[in-house]
Amino acid sequence: MATASANTFTKTSTLSLSKEDIGKFVGAKGSLIRNHVVNRARDTLAKATGKEFAEVPAPHITIKHLSEDDVVVAECSASSQELLDEVMKCIAKHMQHVTGTRRPPPAKKEKTPPRPSNGICHINFRTHLDSHLIGKYIGSKHKNCKALAAELSSLTEELGASSFRVNVPTYDIYNNKSPPRRSFLIKNEGSEEVFIHVSAKFTGNPGDLLRAIKTRMISSVTSIESFTNAEAYSDPEPDFLGGGGAPLELNTTAETSPVTDENGCYVPPSPEYSPNSPTYTPPE
Repeated sequence: MATASANTFTKTSTLSLSKEDIGKFVGAKGSLIRNHVVNRARDTLAKATGKEFAEVPAPHITIKHLSEDDVVVAECSASSQELLDEVMKCIAKHMQHVTGTRRPPPAKKEKTPPRPSNGICHINFRTHLDSHLIGKYIGSKHKNCKALAAELSSLTEELGASSFRVNVPTYDIYNNKSPPRRSFLIKNEGSEEVFIHVSAKFTGNPGDLLRAIKTRMISSVTSIESFTNAEAYSDPEPDFLGGGGAPLELNTTAETSPVTDENGCYVPPSPEYSPNSPTYTPPE
């Protein structure tokens, strides 16, 4: 109970503290009690009554351990009942901070994953391939990408995904496209950075779709066989210089006898260019 004596209001309250926690509660040279209880209570009452902070007398607080009862108590005195009530409120709040029993912060709401717009989900993969393997990955008329899209569709049938498309877009200074900011990295050795874009009709969580196709997309990159120069140039090249390959053959079936008319007179061939034709020679 709070009692009035010579304009001084006092109250003794038992604290939920152990003897070892008194120093943590009071602070070095009473700094914590002074800042978080005494001055806070004075400031709160001054604002409530329209007074200056210096006009509110400082309350007196003593924290002690009663060995006979093995309890810790706070003996408080103030110039008014209002100030004493504020002191007790500040002690209770300060004790919550010291003992860790203050109200926990509200739990953060889990972020809802973004839903694909218009029912189309887009997933980007990033990897590295040698330049001569990029075309092999795509295939003639995109047949390899189409076959991969069909496999992805069968893998995600239970999820409700359909209409898969697999593309290998190009990003360079000659177009206005920029690489995607977020992509799944497929570790692979190669000289060029390559992006693989996968799209599908899917209204669920994009993370579920990524987990369903991730393994197959990784193997689609890492399982490409080496494309050697021997395979790239398996057809024989034409020998334009005649330095090798099949020898040149002369056509001996053509008629080589002189041409004559019906009277047996020789008919010269039509004029044609000859390397041995007279050329201009400047006078000496």
